[in-house]
Amino acid sequence: MYDLTPTATKLYAALLRADEPVGRAELIDRADISASSYDRRVSDVRELARVTAVHVDGHRQ
Repeated sequence: MYDLTPTATKLYAALLRADEPVGRAELIDRADISASSYDRRVSDVRELARVTAVHVDGHRQ
């Protein structure tokens, strides 16, 4: 079991609700978090098994 901060939990929940890959700006908006919070917590969320970075039109999402 992972012990995520509230911000990382919001970010993870936004990813789980997404029907397709989403980028940084959209995740920040969907999770209702600040850009600095995203930058601090995205690595925590990337470590989770259900999260995979993908490339869409040359951009990692």
